[in-house]
Amino acid sequence: MLIGAALPAPGAAAGRAGLGKLSTIGIFVVSGLTLAPGDALRALRDAPAVVYGVVAVLFITPLLCAPLALALASPVGALGPLVPPDLAAGLAVFCCAPTSLSTCVALTAAAGGDTALALLLVVTTNSLGVLTMPWTACRAFCAGPANAAAAAAGLDPRPLLAALASTVLAPLAAGAFVRWAGSRDKTSSSPTVASFVDAPRNKARLRALSTAFLAAVPWMQISRVAESGQLAALGVDAVARGALAGAVLHLLSLGVHTALPTLLGLGGPGRERGVHGATAARADAVRRPLALCGAQKTLPVAIAALDALGAQLGFAPGVAAVACVCAHFGQTAMDSVLVSWWQARDAARAVSGSAATSSPALLQVVALEAPPPLDVPVWSLATLDPDTGESCHNVVTYACPVGIRPDRLWVISLFRSTQAHSNFSRRRRGVLQLLTARHADGGLIYALGGVSVGRAETEKEAKTAAERKRGALSDVGMADASLPALTAAGVDERTIPGCAAYIELIACDGLINASVDAGDHEVFVCRVGAVAGPPDSIEALGSAECRRRGIVNARGQAVAFE
Repeated sequence: MLIGAALPAPGAAAGRAGLGKLSTIGIFVVSGLTLAPGDALRALRDAPAVVYGVVAVLFITPLLCAPLALALASPVGALGPLVPPDLAAGLAVFCCAPTSLSTCVALTAAAGGDTALALLLVVTTNSLGVLTMPWTACRAFCAGPANAAAAAAGLDPRPLLAALASTVLAPLAAGAFVRWAGSRDKTSSSPTVASFVDAPRNKARLRALSTAFLAAVPWMQISRVAESGQLAALGVDAVARGALAGAVLHLLSLGVHTALPTLLGLGGPGRERGVHGATAARADAVRRPLALCGAQKTLPVAIAALDALGAQLGFAPGVAAVACVCAHFGQTAMDSVLVSWWQARDAARAVSGSAATSSPALLQVVALEAPPPLDVPVWSLATLDPDTGESCHNVVTYACPVGIRPDRLWVISLFRSTQAHSNFSRRRRGVLQLLTARHADGGLIYALGGVSVGRAETEKEAKTAAERKRGALSDVGMADASLPALTAAGVDERTIPGCAAYIELIACDGLINASVDAGDHEVFVCRVGAVAGPPDSIEALGSAECRRRGIVNARGQAVAFE
């Protein structure tokens, strides 16, 4: 903003050249490329929260805050309007926009909230907002002051609908289609579009590119207003009042979307009912993204709408954009402070809870039916059927290192009557693959951990199980061959792309007792063969995270995901 105001010529020239619209298109193309549908679809399990979030973003906030923003332009006695009409119009349009793109997801993650819910709300509201924003904007202006209502009476929503479709919906769909289409061909050993985009280094580059596009939008808008002299005519006082009005409206929507989910009991019983521990934390994880997404608004969509509405409603789009830019930076700053407060409060509660339970007088010990569930890495064991040559993949959580010299030794425990156990018992080797968050799709975990070809009772069940496994592996970009780094070491098993590590295990036959009868499992002592992994470290998927996402239950069983 400061650069655009102080040196407006470059930004104004870029805006006249149409780079503003291209920047908005670029933002949504990148959003479509980085969209992982599996992550977002997991939030559909909490349907009431999803429905409330969509209604809150697309209807409650626009119809509540936008008329209030327009009312600020009404004269107040001898003081005149609290906010200039053009700035008030900008705030009203900003309130009608869908939720912000990456900001609310990042803030939700920092606050310990349900990022899948936040991501689903971002995708849904930015897609549906193309259809709802023309209607909510018209309703808001009709409910505003007399001059705004008169202008809105003859509002034609078609230009706004066309503008949003071309700058928001089409680029978002194009990016998502490229990701989907580029991940369909499983006959090539080259990385799929999804695996390429999701690689940590490439994801960071795309995030930086999206941030650059987002920064370019207010830079060009402020530059154009400054070059025309409209910014100087407004004055610092008017801009400050517009920014303050935007902050007040944001705080109002934050309060509403903090109170309503609590009153509706979304996310389950929370601290308002005296509930503590994991149950209260789950309620917070659902309600925090609802508050953030309900109050946050996306700047690029608002700017695109201003250009389409300005001529019809009689306000200057450039001046109105100043209010949108101020509101955008204001909401980011305020919500960052809110998230920091949530983090500090959670830390204080954790400390107080730990102190309470650590007191000998308060510590209670009771008999348990089984040991508590642990947080262990989630592996998939790739084995090869010696008869057919086909690779098999099964989830393994009983795997750990037990020795270093003279050979690195690991032990794995495999459930009997599974194809993985049969293959490993016969070939005496396999590849452990350390799964990551990108594999935490309920469909994949259930296919590898809840479906077994070896335990199928009929040929039809075995065929269905095999098809389900192939479909889930195909969705994550499974190739026809192993990684080159493993193939060079003589590894034949096909491997799952995007894992944090690949470890070849070879049963220690002839050296020690390589297998141990463990009832329904058989334990194998193995030496480590080839080892491979990405150049940049990736956080491994843990069993506690699988339980938190609801794809594994408390007994460690994979939950069916349709």
